[in-house]
Amino acid sequence: MQPYFKKTMNNNRISLYGFLLFLMIIPSWQASGKPLAEYEVKVAFLLKFASFVEWSNNEKTIGSNPVLIGVVGKDPFGSLLPSNIPPEEPDFLEFSVTRVSSTVNPEGEISKFHILYFSETDPSTLSPMLEKLNGKAVLTVGEGETFLTSGGIVSFSLENNRVRFQVNLKNAKKANLKISSQLLNLARFVIR
Repeated sequence: MQPYFKKTMNNNRISLYGFLLFLMIIPSWQASGKPLAEYEVKVAFLLKFASFVEWSNNEKTIGSNPVLIGVVGKDPFGSLLPSNIPPEEPDFLEFSVTRVSSTVNPEGEISKFHILYFSETDPSTLSPMLEKLNGKAVLTVGEGETFLTSGGIVSFSLENNRVRFQVNLKNAKKANLKISSQLLNLARFVIR
């Protein structure tokens, strides 16, 4: 996976074109008999989301510091999402990925992340963790529409063998996150 994502929101137009190109290439790879695995696409989305979100918390300014991604629960990505993804060029983002137990204290360890991916879908486990993150500047990403109603911000779903995503803008605002309208336009639906 190449970290080709720019640091500034000013470069979003170029990033968006690259992102759209990536989305258009996916069906052609599938038609050529070389389908991308579901989680390869999800990794690309996770990394790309960082270019389209502004964190209001000054401690989480993206630029000189790496974007911190946490994977909570069972890790579905494996080697697709390595622990460190260095920037390819000086103006590109660096990512640091940590696998996190679903039993950690959300008030402490996991609230430091920019992006948290939840592999856990059990509401009895998920809802309390998301509730404790309410108001924290963390982009929460998970699976299925119930993730959004449980307090999550972005959820993945499979539709006709394609990975799609949905956004809960209400939950993003509660987390003091500003999501670019360009990304919202690509979402399958947005809860406002």
